[in-house]
This record gives sequence, C-alpha cells and structure tokens, in this order.
Amino acid sequence: MIIDKINSLNNLTIQEKTLVDYINTHPEAIVKLGIIDLAKMSYTSTSTIIRLCKKIGLNGYSQLKYIYALEYNDLMHRFRELKKEPFNGEESIDDIISMLPIIYSRSIEYTKSLIQRNDIIRVTNLIKQSDRIEIYGNGLNYELGKLLAYRFEGVYKDCFVYNVSHWDHISYLSVSKKKVVAILLSSTGENEVIIDAASRLKKQNIPLISITKKNSQLESMCDYNFYVMEAHSELELSYPIEAMAVQYFGDICTSSLLVHQYPTIANVINRLRNEK
Repeated sequence: MIIDKINSLNNLTIQEKTLVDYINTHPEAIVKLGIIDLAKMSYTSTSTIIRLCKKIGLNGYSQLKYIYALEYNDLMHRFRELKKEPFNGEESIDDIISMLPIIYSRSIEYTKSLIQRNDIIRVTNLIKQSDRIEIYGNGLNYELGKLLAYRFEGVYKDCFVYNVSHWDHISYLSVSKKKVVAILLSSTGENEVIIDAASRLKKQNIPLISITKKNSQLESMCDYNFYVMEAHSELELSYPIEAMAVQYFGDICTSSLLVHQYPTIANVINRLRNEK
C-alpha cells in the first residue's frame, strides 16, 4: 500500500517527518484535503508535500490522492481490525479465524508495496540464469529457507540451505564455473552469522539477495533487498509475518521460473502422470 511506501522512507527532513506523522495520525486527510489545506493542517508546505510524493516515485499530489483513495477502504479496515498486538487473551476461536487472514494480507501487502519492479525482474533473471541457489538463515529462517529450497527444486533449480557460512565452500565458489546466487534471510538484518555469510559471499562477487528489515546492516551489504514488516515478538505474531513475506518472495520467483520453463515442466508432469 502507498502508506507503507511513505512509512518506509528514510533520510526525511524535519518537515517531511512532520507531514508523515500527520498523515499517520489523520489517515483520512489525503482523501478529504487538497494540497494547500493539507499543508496548513500539517504545519508544513505544499513544496514539502510534493517532495514527499517524488520520494515515493509519484508525479505529484494528485497522483498520491488518487492511489490513496483507491486503497483507503482497505487501509481503514487495517486500522480498525489490526493492532500491533492483535490478540489480548480474550479472543474466541472465531476472532482468531477472522483475524489471521488480515495479518497475512498485511504482511504480503507491506512486502509488495516496497518491491521495485526492475529489481524483481533482475532478481528473477539472475535466478533463471543461475546453476546453483544458496540460502542462508538461522532458527526460523533456516526452516523457511528449506521451504523456499523445496519450491525452487520444484521448478528444477538446484538449491541448498545453510545455517552458517562454510568458509572453504564459499572460497571454492569463486573458482568454480557455476553461476551462483545467494539469498540471505534475517528478520532483523543484524544476525551476526548471516552478516558473516554475506561478507564472505560478497568477497567472492556472488550476487546477494536479502529478505530482511529495512535500514538494516544486511540491507546495506546486499545487491537486492526485499522487506519484512517489523515485529518484535510472538505477541506481535512475528513468525507468521516473516513467514508470509518469505513465502511471497519465493512464490514470485518460482512462479516466474514456472512460466519461463513451462513446456519443460509440463512435459515432465505429464510423463509422471502417464507412468502412474
């Protein structure tokens, strides 16, 4: 959603931060107010509003207003239904059943809103051309990495998962003739083991893709980055939020591979069906 793009911006001026705070506090303002009135109500200026629009890739306030209006009902639904900690111990099973799809959707929409189209094209092309995919993650991310590898192998890509960097192996990659791409998973972007793996892989000129938190150390080290919503504990459902973001990224890549290799995959599947 456009509000996620706005909130993901960094290096904002004081006036721009004031404007973003006002929009978050008064989510109806963009829908109801023209640019002059929004500037007055937020104690900023029309030039600040225009700069903010440019920073999220829009031509101006009219385009922001149009996109925001299209997403407004979904945004209000999110504000009404979803707190930082969605459960307080008093929910029924019906409440849980209703709430979880909203949480999943929010996680996916956040990741989607920050995807740069050209980046995802470059990443999927890198993966298509690769001979080997390596995934690095600790704890939950190691398990998510295995699920991701299973998806890649389903579209005939050799994929390997590690929970620690293997120094000799990484050194070998630089002299092998295989085209390798590495995917690094870290919800905080500060995991020392994953940072170490990124550093060693980077020295061997292996393309690095992260699924991580925005403005993290890992983000600064990688060639391409995709983002997970920030959540600090299981009370905020950090595990399903991260899992949905990783799965969404993986499904984009593997679906692209499926389309790219459709005749081959279809032939194999049909042959296996006939053998049964």
